[in-house]
Amino acid sequence: MTPGGARGAWWALLFALGCSPAATELVIVVDTDLQVPGELDRVEVSVVGPSGRVVLAGASVVSTGTLPMTLGAVPAEGAALGPVTVNVTGRVMGRAVVDRTVRTAFVAGERRVLPILLLGACRGVQCPADQSCGPDRCAPVAVPGASLPAFTGAVSRIDGGRGDARDAAAPGDAIDAAALADAAADAGPQRDGAGFDLAPEVSTRDAPTADRPDAPAADHPTADATADTGAGCSSGAPCPGGLQCCDGACVATSSSVEHCGACGGRCVLPGATAECVDGRCAVAACDMGFGDCDRVGGNGCEAGLNSVARCGACGTSCPSRPHAAPVCRSTGCGLSCEVGFGDCNRDPLDGCEVNLQTDASHCGACGFACETLAYAPGSCSVGTCRTICTPGRGDCDGNPSNGCETDLATAIVHCGRCGNRCPTGACVAGLCEGEVDVGAGGINACARRPSGDVLCWGSNVSGQVGNGRTSTSQTTPASVVGLTDAVEVGCGLRFCCARRASGRVSCWGENTRSQLGVGGMAREQTTPVDVTGLTDALSISMGDSFACARRVGATVVCWGDNGGGRLGDGTTTRREAPVPVVGLPGGVVQVSAGSLHACARTGSGRVWCWGTNTNGQVGDGTMTDRWGAVAVEGLSDAVSVVAGYAGTCAVRIGGGVSCWGENSTGSVGDGTRERRLVPAAVAGLVDARGVTVNGAYACALRAGGTVVCWGNNGNTLGLGFGGPSVLAPGDPVVGLTDAVAITGGLSFACARRRTGALVCWGRGPSGEIGNGSNWDASIPATVVGLP
Repeated sequence: MTPGGARGAWWALLFALGCSPAATELVIVVDTDLQVPGELDRVEVSVVGPSGRVVLAGASVVSTGTLPMTLGAVPAEGAALGPVTVNVTGRVMGRAVVDRTVRTAFVAGERRVLPILLLGACRGVQCPADQSCGPDRCAPVAVPGASLPAFTGAVSRIDGGRGDARDAAAPGDAIDAAALADAAADAGPQRDGAGFDLAPEVSTRDAPTADRPDAPAADHPTADATADTGAGCSSGAPCPGGLQCCDGACVATSSSVEHCGACGGRCVLPGATAECVDGRCAVAACDMGFGDCDRVGGNGCEAGLNSVARCGACGTSCPSRPHAAPVCRSTGCGLSCEVGFGDCNRDPLDGCEVNLQTDASHCGACGFACETLAYAPGSCSVGTCRTICTPGRGDCDGNPSNGCETDLATAIVHCGRCGNRCPTGACVAGLCEGEVDVGAGGINACARRPSGDVLCWGSNVSGQVGNGRTSTSQTTPASVVGLTDAVEVGCGLRFCCARRASGRVSCWGENTRSQLGVGGMAREQTTPVDVTGLTDALSISMGDSFACARRVGATVVCWGDNGGGRLGDGTTTRREAPVPVVGLPGGVVQVSAGSLHACARTGSGRVWCWGTNTNGQVGDGTMTDRWGAVAVEGLSDAVSVVAGYAGTCAVRIGGGVSCWGENSTGSVGDGTRERRLVPAAVAGLVDARGVTVNGAYACALRAGGTVVCWGNNGNTLGLGFGGPSVLAPGDPVVGLTDAVAITGGLSFACARRRTGALVCWGRGPSGEIGNGSNWDASIPATVVGLP
């Protein structure tokens, strides 16, 4: 039904007790878009004047020709012109389904139209105080009378012309319902043509007050009171059988709402419209937002229907959903998402299914997708889109619109990183000609030249130097047999591996725990052997006796010892060939294996770890071993991560560093010795470009080329002396001001200088320093023969 449509005459003569000649008048026009009948079968109107007096009107609407309805209200002579509060309620089968309230005022000497629409869209809508639902949804109740449109025509006054000088909107004495019914019947054409009941229910509610001594009292019968006989009564004129004389009228106390069960027993029930049934008060209909849930009519509609336990109906509870709390809204059950999550598919069954902090398709808000650029897939971190280059690419021109335009593997002016210009020669695999890349492990280290050959030094008891033989130590670099195409190299406790240009991975050294990734081999291999089935590796990392690789497709596989679940495959079974890590999300860009655990970083900046967790090194807030990947708590902006002996560190966006895990020597760097089960900020670091953690110490490479270390100071901090532990970064490593990369072993560390030279410091009993001796080095010493 279209609001305002012409559907024939209807209530123009509703209160046909005389037309008002006064110019000051408020014409109330009620319409609806609800289906009549079906969605609406009754309309009730109340008008309240400044004194608080109320006039009520109501009628059935059972035909499509019954709306719009028109009522007229005029102020009594000499009365105030406002405020006037009009409330219209639409019902179906006695239940209120929609209402509208407007507060306005008369305009002196003018006739104004007050249109009131009962809209289906407003069903169940709960508006704030002083607002009501209409065409603009919730809008202020107050409407200036001068803003209402002018009206021309003639309508009857809402009070039938019986004016009271002391009331503006609802003046007059109590209305004689019988006279009103007669007046409505006189409207013949409306009654016959519309085919519905034109006899409205009308009453006034008023009582004498100090300022209104002439107000009508209870001796004026109401429509309810006279409904039984319409006859008066007194001591000399008793009522017929079954009726009682109440306030001068014969009343059926078995059905009278005003006198239910006895004279004066008026039925008033909380949250409900009351009726009288067999002399007892009962619920005729519940008010909007209330329900008779206990089925005890005597206490009315006692239950509010706006809670998660009862939302809109008795017995309707709102269920909990993932990452969401249930809420009850005017339209029914809804969700209140946890901070950082969103219901982006509009399906309440799966709750708030999207992590708005990390999802590149819904970054910060549902539907806000991060743009994918060249070599820079859309990435979301902490609810903000960020440009994170794929490995080997860089945004060196500072223009995000063209993505990561630079190939860091070959660009002479950006070799390996933006701004690193090779002084001479070419850039090969991210290294300037003549430079070397270095990877340290437990008690030995290896370096890769741009040509692809690899040299190693340190302990060689298991053949981990890779030169075809074993020995107690190798104090200077020795060539690994058969490797000429390496693009990455690293070491575990007693074994080393290299990633080759083809994507294959070759390992050598100890194999007692299957850490070389091949079955049926001897306990040690003094030259490289290929890991079974691994031909598409993008990066590698070695732990004490296991190793992991990131493959094409951003998946991670591991092999070797599986104590504590360090392979992440959901078991603790040793694996002779790579198996996938379970629980990892997509988009992994880095993997790092520690002593007994491992971690992976996604392009969004989140970090996931697995394995032994006796010191909290997994970072999930517990000390429970994790056999599959779990998210590190509170870390969503990491740009690199390094797993160490019993701890982990990550460099964050902006240059801060956070560490967690074992901290008895201060290796977390937060100024304490307390074990940390979740990331804690390293004190004073705001410009870190890299980090390494191993054993009981950690070091960070700073933006200017200096290196700072903290933790156990057994010559591993590079300060030129031993002494107590250092609980937070302090003095830089002595003499090192041009470092471009760092790595660490169990009790020693190494750095590559801008010139390409390698230096190491710390413990050196097995030749770990690489300077031709088995002595410790308390400050950096140059590795012999490199570059």
